Amino acid sequence: MLEKNIIDLGEQAKQGDKESLIKLYRVGEDLTVHTLNLGNEIDYDKVIELYEFIHNIDGGQISAKLLGNTYMAIGEKEKAVYWFGKFLDIIRETKEEVRLKQFIIFNYKILLSELLEKEIELVEKTGFGYEKEKAIDVFQVIGEEYYLNSLISLEGQVVFWKRVGNVGSDADNHTIDQYEIYIITHKPDYKLKKFMLYLDMYNRTIKKQVPDGFVLNKG
Repeated sequence: MLEKNIIDLGEQAKQGDKESLIKLYRVGEDLTVHTLNLGNEIDYDKVIELYEFIHNIDGGQISAKLLGNTYMAIGEKEKAVYWFGKFLDIIRETKEEVRLKQFIIFNYKILLSELLEKEIELVEKTGFGYEKEKAIDVFQVIGEEYYLNSLISLEGQVVFWKRVGNVGSDADNHTIDQYEIYIITHKPDYKLKKFMLYLDMYNRTIKKQVPDGFVLNKG
């Protein structure tokens, strides 16, 4: 159960007192970072209760991300995926500068790498991008990364990708790379889905064509 001083800070934060909200996040730091620095064990139940309390107040990306991190730390991957999904929903809807959004998403992809090892739904498709002989044309490795970082689902879900490696040559004798593509579905389930895409980086131009189920983010 939350202490009275925390509940009082929460009431003040609900009234728009930003300093009270900052103090609540500082309590979270005391329960986590400072606790570890002192060599003590973290009370994760208390941490989760606090961050859920904060999220109910601000509905913000920071509290959602901290909840995802906390659940990942204790090995509850389903709940971690749920909160990471919330975090990405909030990021996508913010009015942040585009490059900052891309920076956040790129770094968040690394944070999710552990979750990508969990059992997920593999979506098998055929057609452009889904077959070796119908690979996506890009220019060099930087072109592959630019294309994949620009890719989002039709529903606006952020894409995370992981290179599998090259899978041999196509009819034009171009070496084809295979990538695992992950998305987190929207609320209420926030489940992980995986797709397999094929890219051909031996081209001078990048095609605007996209695999079925995806679009290129104009932002």
